[in-house]
Amino acid sequence: MPVTIGQNMPPLSGYLERRFFAQPRGSERFNRGRIVSRPHWIICFGLWLVCASPVISQQHNEWNFEVFLNDKKVGWHHFKLQTQNGTMRLTSTAAFDFNVFLFYPVKYRHRAVESWRDGCLTAIDSRTEKRGKSIAFVGEQSAGGLRIMQNGESRILSGCIRSFAYWNPVWLEQDTLLNGENGAYWPVSLNRNELPAGAELTLATPKGDILLRYDEQGDWQYLESKIKAVGVLSYRREVEEIAL
Repeated sequence: MPVTIGQNMPPLSGYLERRFFAQPRGSERFNRGRIVSRPHWIICFGLWLVCASPVISQQHNEWNFEVFLNDKKVGWHHFKLQTQNGTMRLTSTAAFDFNVFLFYPVKYRHRAVESWRDGCLTAIDSRTEKRGKSIAFVGEQSAGGLRIMQNGESRILSGCIRSFAYWNPVWLEQDTLLNGENGAYWPVSLNRNELPAGAELTLATPKGDILLRYDEQGDWQYLESKIKAVGVLSYRREVEEIAL
């Protein structure tokens, strides 16, 4: 069932904390700058005056990860979420460089921009360079659902479509998720285990399991996935960001 997100919805971290983890939040840790919300005002640039019309408040959140392959750092992956007027915009950028079998270099670059409203994906623009090949697709809302356009062809996914939104574990509770790298629509299942300080989720996909960890506030901290014939890929939240 879609999660309704509107102008009156509380900040995302607090919502996840109550909905998914059902634990009281530690106010000191929660208020260390992870979500920023403030009113903005339209600037009259011609006269350098502040106009009287306020713009609806904005919120943003960021998840910055160092990426490791078999415990060796190989790159980074950054996620930035912005919310305005009930629409959420998630920008994902990544860069990895590593060698397979010691001599085969792999260069990976990825950027995707997603738009969400009322808990459903309404648009996506994804570009990836992987092992010398380019992968690109776009999706946009249509009368029949989310229209995916790729390689000169299009198809429509009906219903409330969601991608692999690791930053919002509630939205992973789906039977199918859209792969934001290649546009595939994968069947998935989700299992949850309690931890002393948070929770651990295992997301089963056709390409293997993805392990996710969240702190007691429901804030995403870690990802782990096995790559066939390569090793274990892991995302570790940057220490500097957590300490804000």
